[in-house]
Amino acid sequence: MRIAVLTLDAAGGEVAGEIAAWLPDTVELRSGRDGALPNLFLRAFAGYEGLVCVMACGIAVRMAGPLAKSKFSDPAVVVVDGAARFAISLLSGHEGGANRLAYEVAAATGAEPVVTTGTDTKRLATIGIGCRKGVSIDEVKSAVTAATSEAGLKISDLRHGASIRLKRGEAGLVGAFRELGIPLLFIPEDEINRYDGPYVPSGAAERNIGVRAVAEPCALLAGRRARLVFPKRIYGPVTVAVAIEDGGVDDQEEMALESVIEPTREPVVEPAIGEWKHPLLSGMLGTGSLAIVGIGPGGLDHITRAAEKALGSADFIVGYGFYLDLIAPLIVGKERFVSSMRAEAERAEYALDAARKGRRVAVVASGDACVYGIGGLALERLRDDDAFPVTVVPGITAANSAASLVGSPLANDYMVVSLSDIMTDRETILRRVRAAVDSDIAIALYNPKSRSRGELLDESLRLLLDARGPGTPVGIVRNALRPDQASRVCALCEVNRHLGEIDMFTVVIVASSRSTIRHDRILTPRGYGAAGNQKGMYEGIKDHHGGPAVRDGDLRLGSGTEGRIEVDDGIGV
Repeated sequence: MRIAVLTLDAAGGEVAGEIAAWLPDTVELRSGRDGALPNLFLRAFAGYEGLVCVMACGIAVRMAGPLAKSKFSDPAVVVVDGAARFAISLLSGHEGGANRLAYEVAAATGAEPVVTTGTDTKRLATIGIGCRKGVSIDEVKSAVTAATSEAGLKISDLRHGASIRLKRGEAGLVGAFRELGIPLLFIPEDEINRYDGPYVPSGAAERNIGVRAVAEPCALLAGRRARLVFPKRIYGPVTVAVAIEDGGVDDQEEMALESVIEPTREPVVEPAIGEWKHPLLSGMLGTGSLAIVGIGPGGLDHITRAAEKALGSADFIVGYGFYLDLIAPLIVGKERFVSSMRAEAERAEYALDAARKGRRVAVVASGDACVYGIGGLALERLRDDDAFPVTVVPGITAANSAASLVGSPLANDYMVVSLSDIMTDRETILRRVRAAVDSDIAIALYNPKSRSRGELLDESLRLLLDARGPGTPVGIVRNALRPDQASRVCALCEVNRHLGEIDMFTVVIVASSRSTIRHDRILTPRGYGAAGNQKGMYEGIKDHHGGPAVRDGDLRLGSGTEGRIEVDDGIGV
């Protein structure tokens, strides 16, 4: 592709130089500010396959607008600001190659590529790459193809690849991605070292090139709210990891997501197979109904029979797209209303309106729909004159899913608190945490930490540490009961070592002071003979020889410290 970089001043010339060093067949055309830009733009538009405009987006739009004819014939037009912060695919994105050019400009300058073409933004997979010096094109292509296939994806599912900035000059890496037709991003090393996301650090990478890891953090950082679906794997001189962007969080988390900009998904009504029926046609199916259905953590193995029955009885399904994908085999052939994350108010109103018009509606949420979820919102917005029946079908909430993987931290009284301060103010959250501290009951922390918010988690853990001691058992569970679940049990004083594993997909369970750790599981005494059981619980119980009643405390699950990690080394959280 022959590329012209149109600039207005010396600062633009610096950007043009970086692009020319990265891409062959690149020339700079500088107009200055003497009114020569329109003629220069006209000549470049007719004579080059790609234009990079180092100027304000509005100027480029006014220049290109009168000249644009067809995406099949117009050149690719990319706009980049003078500071090279963003590279925007402006014209002929897919057919003309502007999307790919925006990524090339990003690779050359460090700008963030901005692509809005639907066919490209719907590609949700990102692939992180680490490689040895001197790697060949074929070695990289072979590793990318193998990893993509093993992850259950196709090359066409990959929106872009990513590696560290240090690898910009690796000809085999760059050439392989160009031959595969996958844009390649380069992430600064300091950005990786600042990133506290859920990846496994590599001692070798830190020793040899000064970064904590390459493939996994690059795959995660290259996406938005991405999760690893294929942890790093080594293919000879190449290391590969694959991540997928999704909103795969429980409804308990849905309303608290923050600091994440998700591409807006327009609401879509998907017709039933073989027919189209508008969901709001009055009286279509007689008396309407509404079922608020919790589908649990997300897999069909953990959905209740009642939920299956409710979904089977419904003729119209309302939900966030990711949740509906999880239950796709149960809703084949049914009409659906699908909207984006954070559009729960819209979904609730749509479900209610459909029920009022005679539809049998199921509004779907993961976890339990009425625990921090859309179910409470739908019930709140019922009108006094709504006569249709409403059913709530409970599901396994995140605290229960997480607890099942770390033992029995919730065997006695417990509290659930969301640490997101979007809908609940900070002081109210801390007051609730203090109540759990004062009561010495287990506490399950939802929405513990986002990319920009972690202070409430830190403060909550400090309060618990001061009251319960450093050896208090803690369970950290991410994506409970989903294919990529991860869990660990540790002492409260050790949580600070694992903060990088905690995000909005995680539930943190801090057990009571009476809980212990045994065989990597949290054990919480229920009270059957353990210290603190009800006085006289065993009065009147005789042994089989007719001996005296068993005295309170004679039956024990174990001593209060058996298996417990007792640490008093001054390490704080």
